[in-house]
Amino acid sequence: MKVRPGVAAFLALLLFIAAFAMPAAKDEHQGWDCAWVVLSSIRGIDGFGGLVFWLYWNAANFGTLFGWWAWRAGRRGRAALCFTLAVSSALYWPLASDWGPDSLNIGYWAWLAGIVLLCLLSIRSWKSPSIPRS
Repeated sequence: MKVRPGVAAFLALLLFIAAFAMPAAKDEHQGWDCAWVVLSSIRGIDGFGGLVFWLYWNAANFGTLFGWWAWRAGRRGRAALCFTLAVSSALYWPLASDWGPDSLNIGYWAWLAGIVLLCLLSIRSWKSPSIPRS
């Protein structure tokens, strides 16, 4: 069964969105709660370095949303760049945070899978002449 890239991208976006309703980290954090904690951490920013780190933390969600917008606008290169930045930001949690992979639940992994799938699909459609650009 062959799935069109637009349909696959929409399903990956649905996986990304559904992850916000799943348990994501430790026992007490749902996906939407994790997103709110990261977004609201702007209150604790201390200097330029803190702002850069806050932007990096939020790049996963914002990069995915901007990447989806760029994808739909036919800007496949920009979409690939946004999704790649989003993947690198999302990988912070299992690789460098105090939480680590052991305390991340199904919601986190579904969220990451959605972003990675969108990234791979955008790179594939950007480089493939056989996939229509609009």
